[in-house]
Amino acid sequence: MSRLEERYEKDRALRDAARAVLLDDVDHARTNLTPNAIAGRVTSRIGNGAKDVLDVAKDKAGDHRTLIAAIIAAVVLWFGREPIRDLFDSLFDQERDARDARDASAETGDSTDHSTDEDTASAAITQSEDNDGIGLHASPNVHSAPPGDHDEH
Repeated sequence: MSRLEERYEKDRALRDAARAVLLDDVDHARTNLTPNAIAGRVTSRIGNGAKDVLDVAKDKAGDHRTLIAAIIAAVVLWFGREPIRDLFDSLFDQERDARDARDASAETGDSTDHSTDEDTASAAITQSEDNDGIGLHASPNVHSAPPGDHDEH
């Protein structure tokens, strides 16, 4: 065999080996680039990353429990702000309705006794004994009403 034939055989063996490596790489790529394989790798990487983040969060959470509790409370209050607002509105509406009913009964002369010291303004003014029963004066136990609570007709 001549030198040229030996080189030819070596080159052919090298080409066949390179071709075999290339075909293995193509087969490997075909199996690893399927949608299921890609999804599996992505899920695995995300899972590993999430585990790392969770481990760091656990370490930090032990150091900052009060801050975490405050953040959780703020988030709960934020999401519950509408129901809480509705609760307070309904409480204030009930209080306002009771006050309006009390005021309406006082204006109509309802005989039901809802009186307090401030509601007994009609009993506070008494007829004076002197000046032949003509003079009027305020009783000393009358409390003055807050501004805006009296009617000016």
